[in-house]
Order: sequence, then structure tokens, then C-alpha cells
Amino acid sequence: MSKQLSLKTIEKENEIYKEKINIPLTVDGQEFVIKLTPFFAPLKIKNAMKMFGEFCQEADKDKVEIKNEDVFDIINCFLIKEFTDIRFGARKAKTILAEFKQLMNNQLYRELMEAFPPASLEEAHGYFNDMNALAAKVENMIKRTQEKVKNLPLDNPEILKGE
Repeated sequence: MSKQLSLKTIEKENEIYKEKINIPLTVDGQEFVIKLTPFFAPLKIKNAMKMFGEFCQEADKDKVEIKNEDVFDIINCFLIKEFTDIRFGARKAKTILAEFKQLMNNQLYRELMEAFPPASLEEAHGYFNDMNALAAKVENMIKRTQEKVKNLPLDNPEILKGE
């Protein structure tokens, strides 16, 4: 017979998300230690993806171009931001992108990405893909609904348009 699961057991299992590893490095002759969280808590993944979404909205509003080939690198930078103690200062989409490009253009980016366990990265990228697929479904449903409404035989179609 199996035991009944308690939240204490889940809490104990979630301790893995508090684990940190130190990554020593030298930049411009100075010694640094980066604290990295190797295992991604689901709520923190969600937070990183929320930051990415807000970044995309602001970039769109400010007409900052995000190339398709850069999307996963930008997501990875948000993961680095969320799961390391590296200090990022930018607040605007244009300057965030500039900071991320500096990071991506440095060997440190590769070292950090290799320090994260593949399973953690797969989980985060899977979450992004799931949210992206959900957004596409919702967008498709909205388009279909708009088409149906547009083709309804209404006596006063301007009512639906708010005219």
C-alpha cells in the first residue's frame, strides 16, 4: 500500500531549486565568481518567460527589431538573468538588447549555457514552445471568430464595429 503524499515531501523535493554553484572567471584581469542556479524552478521559468514577453511587447512598441534567429539566444539571456547573480542594468528594450548582444558576443555566454544542465534548458525552452503554441492557437481562434462575425448576415453590422 502506498503512502499519502504530503506537501512537506514536495517542499523537501523543491530544495533542489535553492542549490547554487560557483563559476569562477577572469574578466579584464579581475577575478569574479558567478553564482548559478542549475535547476530551474517552474515559477522562475515562468518569470523569465514573462520578462521575455514584456521585452517583446516593449520592443514592438519602440520599433526595436528582434531577428528570428536571435529569439532563443535572447530567451537564454533572460534565463541567465533569472538563474545567475549577474547584474543587468538596462530597462528599455533597445538597451536590454544591446546588453544581451554584448553577453552573446562573449565566451562567458557559452560557458554559462554549458553550465546549465540540459534538462533545465529543455524544460525552459519547452515552456516557451508551449506558450508560443498556445498564443498561436488563440490568435487563430480570434481570426476565425472575426471571419465568422464578418460573414454574419446582420441588418446593422456597424453595431459590432462600434460605429
